[in-house]
Amino acid sequence: VTNSLAILGDAAHAIFDSVTTFILLVTTKLSLKPPDDEHLYGHGKIEPIGGLIGGVSLIGLAAFLMIEAGLRIYSNVAMEHLPIGFWAIGYTLAVDFFRIGTLWGEVQSSPTVKASLYHALSDFASTIIALLGFGLTYIGFDDRADSIASAVLGALLIYLSARLIFSSGSELSDAISTSVVTEIRRQILRTPGVAVCKELKVRKVGAQTYVESTICVPSSMGLAEAHDVASKIESSINRLY
Repeated sequence: VTNSLAILGDAAHAIFDSVTTFILLVTTKLSLKPPDDEHLYGHGKIEPIGGLIGGVSLIGLAAFLMIEAGLRIYSNVAMEHLPIGFWAIGYTLAVDFFRIGTLWGEVQSSPTVKASLYHALSDFASTIIALLGFGLTYIGFDDRADSIASAVLGALLIYLSARLIFSSGSELSDAISTSVVTEIRRQILRTPGVAVCKELKVRKVGAQTYVESTICVPSSMGLAEAHDVASKIESSINRLY
């Protein structure tokens, strides 16, 4: 009704967000399946695929918004300065507050919840930008202010999408923080009876962290005592993660 690109962009972002959330729900459900003969580490790697798809789709939307904003700035497309635009933005802000409040308390429980929270925060930011763009034109500024706001929204979406793609891609490629590996190695070497820790491998699959390592103990140590050392290592790592 208002012909505001900032509001239309916010609406398109919300539609993409709904589709992405549905994809994340499907991938999360699949990732919770227990290990089987073909997936010995479980199906946790399916979950970041949903985040990857969501990030790529948002980049496509952001590119479209920036191109359309550039065309409108060049041609100075006229808008309809109607109060209904503020009603639409106000309703969207109320939904954004509800989503952020719901997801914030569960952000540590799952990468999918974290991805959904990022989407909700980006929705909130994009709605604020839409409010600024439409509000400035409503009080008398040039209509191009709305298109400039939409271009800023596109840039914000590209930044957030790139972060989501990077984090999802890192998990799919088994990347792990060096600080995590260093702390696990420290816990192993701190265990009484451990002489050497070598061939340490750490990977994340969904919410689970898998650790494989070879340890050396004194040759005078009996098998039962060596087994106790291994059990102590497992317990100390489980307390960390």
